[in-house]
Amino acid sequence: MAGNGQQHAPMSEQLAKLQTAIEDASKEGGDKATAIADKGRQILALARELAGDIAGVTRETVSTRASRAYRKIHDEAQYDVELARETVREHPLMAVAGVAAVSALVAACVTSALSRRH
Repeated sequence: MAGNGQQHAPMSEQLAKLQTAIEDASKEGGDKATAIADKGRQILALARELAGDIAGVTRETVSTRASRAYRKIHDEAQYDVELARETVREHPLMAVAGVAAVSALVAACVTSALSRRH
């Protein structure tokens, strides 16, 4: 039985109800009731296996989609990083000026915040 411990709760509840119904049928007694309960147990085993397979396929599908999304985002980020590097190579003085401007802005904010505390 594939993935039996990982089933979705409502599906597990339905399988438990089915098992109870099968056991109740077997308690009725008689050859026909016993035969029906035996077939019911076979159906229950197949249902549990199917539920496990559904859970496994769902996990694999979600995992595959997450991996694809990660690769796409990673590739886009790598492209953006390479684009930034290329821009810095083509315009190194502008890059240095940009870093200096951001540094000055951060320094001004820190100085302002410190002066308000005192």
